[in-house]
Amino acid sequence: MVEEGEFLNRIRGLLKIYPRGLTISEISQRLKCNRNSVAKYLKILQISGTVEMHQMGAAKVFYLSQFIPISGLLGFTKEGILVIANDGKIIQVNECFCRMFDLDVTSIIGISYLMLPTEILKAFHFDAYFDSDTETEYTAVVSYNKYDWCRFFKVKYIKTVFDDGRSGLTVIVEDVTLETEIEERLRISEARYRGIVEDQTELICRYGYDGTLSFANGAFCRLFQMNLNEILQHSLFDFLKPDAARQIIAGMRACSLFSPVFEIEFEFHLPSGSSRWYHWVSRMLTYDYGSILEFQGVGRDITERKNAERELLIKSQEMDSSIVPIALLSLKESLAFMVDQLEGTVNQMGDPTFIISRDRIVVAWNEAMETLTGLNKRKMIGTHKYKELLKNTVPSLPILVDLFDLPTKELIQFFPQVSRVGNSFYTDAFVQTFHGEKGTYVWAKASPILDASGRVIGHIQTIKDMTNWRRAIESVA
Repeated sequence: MVEEGEFLNRIRGLLKIYPRGLTISEISQRLKCNRNSVAKYLKILQISGTVEMHQMGAAKVFYLSQFIPISGLLGFTKEGILVIANDGKIIQVNECFCRMFDLDVTSIIGISYLMLPTEILKAFHFDAYFDSDTETEYTAVVSYNKYDWCRFFKVKYIKTVFDDGRSGLTVIVEDVTLETEIEERLRISEARYRGIVEDQTELICRYGYDGTLSFANGAFCRLFQMNLNEILQHSLFDFLKPDAARQIIAGMRACSLFSPVFEIEFEFHLPSGSSRWYHWVSRMLTYDYGSILEFQGVGRDITERKNAERELLIKSQEMDSSIVPIALLSLKESLAFMVDQLEGTVNQMGDPTFIISRDRIVVAWNEAMETLTGLNKRKMIGTHKYKELLKNTVPSLPILVDLFDLPTKELIQFFPQVSRVGNSFYTDAFVQTFHGEKGTYVWAKASPILDASGRVIGHIQTIKDMTNWRRAIESVA
């Protein structure tokens, strides 16, 4: 009686002679055996992948599969390959797999997979995939721990049928340690970024040229009393006056790779019907190849400052209308009168703020400035000491109130870090001496104070701790 293995070889040999294929009847006639046996062995060869079948009308035509055996691939792949028979014995393994786990090919061929090192068995769980009846192919990422280090592998488990009809398991292993570590660092970085962005009191959002929003932080959503999904149905311009929208559009169009940032000030319309002023910094975000992706805006509430400036203007107009009685006062009494008019408003501002007259005399010095410099306002008002004091306290920060009379050429040459928006000067700096020598990012703005006729009667400068805000912008950039 012909053995099963020999009969399978005879069918394979016959199909090699007839590469276009044969039917069951044709194979039966040529091998001189009954159709049922031929059908049975052809089924075994089909399951093993050695033979394929095409239906041609009512006839089934069988021919040899065009495939490359696993053994032919073992030495030409960067992945590690391990082939285990259904009795648990390792029948094939490549050099790459052995290098991954510091094994010797000759020492593991023919042994049971249960004799592999414990670390491999713990990581790969071969038993679970041998016992599975549902999955023919499964992929997982596993961690492999040995000594004091950990590596990550992407493992594909494939149930396999061999040429002789036996079943087994083929395990394909790819080292993804680097990719996994990069993904983990990225995940941690994203989590930190989200923490910074979501904890900010400043508004942060991203939008395209048409204003369509693609992201908004919690502060932005809370301001407009919407959740993120609702916010993303809107355009940024839906919350702005037409003039402000035109300013943002103009700023976006003016951005380039060499000048990707612009700043403006405008009002947001709130659901309550009121509005609030924001200082808006918009940055152009690009792909690696330079094409524009979108814009990111960071907005800081300056409503209190705007209200204070408005009150100062009103009070300056009141003082202007009282110019005759003021002229009769002595210099000391005039300064006292100005302080009385301005002190209440400036002290309401939580950021360090001071005001100088047209003659560079300090006329207002709020409590926050006292904390910053350590000098009481009584020692500052009526003097010119602010220059020397600020140079000693914040040497890296230009004194903006002294730059208004400077020619534009000299301003650009000697103070390139200073920006001018409208009638105001802006700058920022890192002050190493703040926060116990840990350093602080500070932002400063100076603006002229005008009387009713438009004459400059003084200047106001504000300094703000912007460390958290600066870190948020840098994280996104």
